[in-house]
Amino acid sequence: MAIVSDITQRKLDEEKIIYQANYDQLTNLPNRTLFMDRLTRLVIEGKRAKTSVGLMFIDLDSFKAINDNLGHDAGDLLLKGTARRLEKCMREADTVVRLGGDELTVIMPRIDSLEAAGIVAGRIIKSLTEPFDLDGREGRVSASIGISLLPAQAGTAPELLHNADVAMYYAKRQGKENYQFYRPDLEDKVVVKERDL
Repeated sequence: MAIVSDITQRKLDEEKIIYQANYDQLTNLPNRTLFMDRLTRLVIEGKRAKTSVGLMFIDLDSFKAINDNLGHDAGDLLLKGTARRLEKCMREADTVVRLGGDELTVIMPRIDSLEAAGIVAGRIIKSLTEPFDLDGREGRVSASIGISLLPAQAGTAPELLHNADVAMYYAKRQGKENYQFYRPDLEDKVVVKERDL
């Protein structure tokens, strides 16, 4: 019995370590490690099957104001609530990821077109306009979303991420609370900070 119990505990400990290495502890969404693994795999599969892979880069507008004015506990509640709302907007095959802070991504395998991705982005923006209950206090944010599609706009996972990031920065410059599709000319219009992924 003691040996069985020890093996069971060891397996549980191993599963916990694997989970902690791949999932965000606050939101229980996949983290940047699992994100890059899934995105790379789906890009390879998409190229092989000649299907599209979409990527959304989402930045929460006004999140810093929530943290500064209501405190980090309220910010944490808002991130958890945002994660749940995003999951409700997605298809079963899609992956919602928290990269860190208030930056999230959505990987959309086999998305039909930019327009289809835009419909999903519109749902996300609408879902986030509803106020959040932050332990009895109201919190409001919106989302700036950049969208890129493989193979139409990128050939690799890093290109897909870069292009969605550029489009997100352009969405912010367009007044926030909107989504933008990547276009090559956006490269000259925004300055994107380098991300350590």
